Amino acid sequence: MSSSTVQAQNRTIEDWFQLVRAGSLKLPRFQRHEAWDQSTVVSLMETVLRGLPAGAALVLNVAEPEPFVSRHLVTAPEVSGRVTEHLLDGQQRLTALWRSLYGTYDDLALFVTWQPDPDHDGTEIIEVVSESRYARKGKRYPLWCDEPTKVFERGLVPVTLLAPDAHDHASDWLQSACTDSSTILRWINKLAALRQRVASYNIPYLFLPQSTPNDVALDVFVKMNTSNIRLTPFDIVVAQVEAAAGASMHELLEGIASQVPTASAYGDLGTLLLDVSCLHSNRVASKANYLRLDFDQLPTEWAGMADALTFMIGLLEGERVFDDARLPSATVIPVVTALYRDLPTSLDALGNARSLLKYYLWRAFLTRRYESGTTSRAFQDYSALRAAIARGVPFPEVRAPIFDENDYPLPSAEQLMTAGWPKRRDILARGVLALSIREGARDIADDEPATRGAVKTREYHHLFPDSTLTKKAQLRADQSYRALNCALITWRTNRKVSNLSPLQYLKDRIDASHLGENEIAARLESHLVPWGHINRSGPYADGCDPLLIQDDYTAFLEARANLVASKASERAGAGRVGGAAVRSPREHAPGNPVSETHLPERNDDPTSVHQSGLVEGDPASPGRGET
Repeated sequence: MSSSTVQAQNRTIEDWFQLVRAGSLKLPRFQRHEAWDQSTVVSLMETVLRGLPAGAALVLNVAEPEPFVSRHLVTAPEVSGRVTEHLLDGQQRLTALWRSLYGTYDDLALFVTWQPDPDHDGTEIIEVVSESRYARKGKRYPLWCDEPTKVFERGLVPVTLLAPDAHDHASDWLQSACTDSSTILRWINKLAALRQRVASYNIPYLFLPQSTPNDVALDVFVKMNTSNIRLTPFDIVVAQVEAAAGASMHELLEGIASQVPTASAYGDLGTLLLDVSCLHSNRVASKANYLRLDFDQLPTEWAGMADALTFMIGLLEGERVFDDARLPSATVIPVVTALYRDLPTSLDALGNARSLLKYYLWRAFLTRRYESGTTSRAFQDYSALRAAIARGVPFPEVRAPIFDENDYPLPSAEQLMTAGWPKRRDILARGVLALSIREGARDIADDEPATRGAVKTREYHHLFPDSTLTKKAQLRADQSYRALNCALITWRTNRKVSNLSPLQYLKDRIDASHLGENEIAARLESHLVPWGHINRSGPYADGCDPLLIQDDYTAFLEARANLVASKASERAGAGRVGGAAVRSPREHAPGNPVSETHLPERNDDPTSVHQSGLVEGDPASPGRGET
């Protein structure tokens, strides 16, 4: 689009409001709703009252029929006048001005006051004061906000007296607030001057002509949008969907979200549904293919999507994968959801299909299949899985690329030993953590199992304390931050563990448990942590031989790697299809120090994590390399 098609125009607040009242200016429904907080609204009002610039808007000139499904500004009159413009950018500013000047905020009152300017003697600067409001027993508090006398006594006047058409309202309010006629007259003149400043305040805009194609208008909107919230692919495409379908996709999405509230725990719901629709249309899930979907059919298809999401969530919850913060690979989500409609109705066949999808999940979580080229590879696997389910192919004969153990083998024990910290975006590291959670991951102290609610409050704990490994054993930080040295435990337990050696902490737990050593061993084994290898020689005194700690740590990593490798084979159905078997590491020779074969140099940045073994915050990003 050439620059000549974009025209710059000036428009006053009074003119903007006239268009809003007439219903001539509306918002495309794909625009996000209000997002500004109280302080931002106050700042905008002060900007206008002081005559400072507040940025430009973006308007699309429209003809009938409207190119996008539209809506009125919040609290603006819902009149049925002919729509001539769509506001593509500037919604937050115009909505804040409208609601402030007409007092339509339920929880906020705005007032104007004048304060001496410390830099210029004898002059005043205008300030806007906000007051939060709340309702109780049919009244709005604080009560003084609705009592003109008390407001005026505070040296305040409502911002609503400055609306372009508020002359009569201002006069009536001042007469209720004050009995002195000369004071009233002075304030009427003062407010009139300020009201004129507001009415004539210029909010310039860029003007796109009617001939602008929809996709060009959308592209301009995305590039110029000033929202701090990044637009999702759903936001970008929903305008064209709504124009074709004549239905609110946001409302449809909200309806699905209310039916399946836990679906959002696995990522953006709108993008997920678009991905599923692409797969159902035999297309790779991509932004380009979103625009090739049959928009007329999307509302009908999505109306039945709640059952598919429920199935996907049930499958993941059955494997104890509860959210995207611990999800090894987000690529599986649309694939599993899309396959729901192809599931057989026979119970035995359905059980076989569920088992196949579980194997698929763990292959995705533990191999390099989805480290790159994820959308095309996901489409290949979806197509193969769909065909296998339709024909009832037994798992050993399924030829989906992800099950090719020559191209995508499960990790060897030595590869597991080098997997990084699972809070980072690394598929294998998170896969190791997911395997340990799958086994129950009972808390070491309070015995609470991993559940959807419990896992959110757990913290990433070093089994061998980071300080022990980096200070006493003289290892690098990245050698401490390994997936096999990590377990999810409650924050209370993490505080108790602190920097105690494993042996000392576990001895304390055994002494505190009425069930003794066997119970603590069982809790550890529910994390795939081998009892007997967690610490063979500790607690380590100051001045302890670093090689002794390194030796213990290596023995622990090897033992846990073998345990995890065995469980990975079981969960992923290894050996049931062609391919290489999982390899075991060399036998550890007692007394040998930790070698670089076992703990090679890595590029992970250990400075982003707390050195006590506790890491703050959960990443919500998909697995490494995913798009």
